[in-house]
Amino acid sequence: MRDWTARAGIALAALLLAIFLSAVSPGNFWAGLGGFFVLLLPALLILFRLWRWSTGGGWLALIMGLAFCLRLGVGVGLYLALPLYGYPEPQQQAGFVFNDSYVRDLQAWQLASSHRSVLDGFSQDFISDQYGGQLTLAALLYRYLSPDAHRPLNILVLTAFFGTLGIPFLWKFLTARLNRRAAWIGAAVFAFYPESVLLGGAQMREPFLIGLSALGLWAAAEWRQNWRRSLVYLFLTLSVTSLFSFRVAAPLAALLAAWVWLDAAWPRTSARARQIAWLGLGGVSLLLIVFSWSWLRSAGGWDALLTLRNSGWVEKLFREVLGDRLILPFIVGYGLAQPVLPAAIFESTIPLWRVIAVARALGWYLLAPLLVYTLFSVWGVQTKEARRWLILLTVTSLAWLLLSSFRAGGDLWDNPRYRTIFITFLSVLAGWAVDNAIRSRDAWLWRWLAVEVVFVAFFSAWYAARYYRWMTPMPFFTMIAWIVGTSLLILAGGWGWDRVRGRKKKPGG
Repeated sequence: MRDWTARAGIALAALLLAIFLSAVSPGNFWAGLGGFFVLLLPALLILFRLWRWSTGGGWLALIMGLAFCLRLGVGVGLYLALPLYGYPEPQQQAGFVFNDSYVRDLQAWQLASSHRSVLDGFSQDFISDQYGGQLTLAALLYRYLSPDAHRPLNILVLTAFFGTLGIPFLWKFLTARLNRRAAWIGAAVFAFYPESVLLGGAQMREPFLIGLSALGLWAAAEWRQNWRRSLVYLFLTLSVTSLFSFRVAAPLAALLAAWVWLDAAWPRTSARARQIAWLGLGGVSLLLIVFSWSWLRSAGGWDALLTLRNSGWVEKLFREVLGDRLILPFIVGYGLAQPVLPAAIFESTIPLWRVIAVARALGWYLLAPLLVYTLFSVWGVQTKEARRWLILLTVTSLAWLLLSSFRAGGDLWDNPRYRTIFITFLSVLAGWAVDNAIRSRDAWLWRWLAVEVVFVAFFSAWYAARYYRWMTPMPFFTMIAWIVGTSLLILAGGWGWDRVRGRKKKPGG
């Protein structure tokens, strides 16, 4: 009886959402209502079943509900607000945040409206999608659920669904491998990380990749319990991921294979077999780098050039001080700081885009100290099993962050977008970091947060001086020296305090 009541409530919620989405979309209201309802009802039922399976209780249901509604609400809100409060350019006047999604959506509608097969989305005729999966999916929805009018909100139901789909899988993983507090924190980061919410409310491929990566991580962690079921889920996950992006599916497959090896095979293998496996893993990684290097170098060089052209002070810095040899190392570091929070706060722009910029930057600047803390603290985890997989996720995530910055440089949009593809693994590390700091009363998390506060404070004053001319900006390298010096004082002072306090606790000390 309770299941039937819940399903009736879900059907009613799907109907109400479909009514609203159809009302704000072009075309015939009743045709739009039917199409949206066909998408919403199974999406909400699947999320409900996954919530029941996760045994996460009412709070997890709340997180999942808010995550879905937030993504769909942000998507619809921006679709309606951008034509009124955005810039007068075709992309924003059509209600799209990302230019990639705008071009791809137009081509999907053109394909759906033609006599060609929707599978032609995988051909080379459509430059807006190098893999074809996203374009083909959108064209399929338009042809069969929205043939009378171009309704860009159709695909948002699926992006919001996949952006929420990973939460129960992440919850199950973290409760099994760590504890409920780490699971709550990880689920909250996954659900509410602003960049992920923005992508989940846009016609982009990243929400699909994010949801599938969470499913893949759970499936890999289940290998010891049921390897056949795990293998089926991993195959399906990686196959679907490849339709959206092979360049994401390949490293994801390598990470999940390494997980299965370390978690399931490592305890039963000899020292010689482990050495051979390490060599094999190193060889595969080297091959991936070799085959991708030409593309990475050309793409990274192009984005570095765009960064120099788009930022006058960066171009001046290289022309007068650093020189060409330090371009890529600097761009990688600059990319890791993107989107720069002080710039988002003080840069002159319209109110709607300021809100978007500050939310994206704030999310990254809250997450980054947790990742830095994990990088330095994870090596001391006492349980060997947990240490193995935590180190794997830490090293792999760090490599992905560096790769994203190398590939996209200081690009304000592509760099954070690539980074967010790994939000599943970053959420796991964030959950462990906060839980470990609370459980062990480790002050180092607060010290890294203090270092970031110093960085943000100095750069806020610098950007404010540049944009509003309140005072003469501090010379760039003088400011960097102050930031580095103050940060070293915080870290060295913390290290010294720990040494003194440790001696005082010793018997007779």
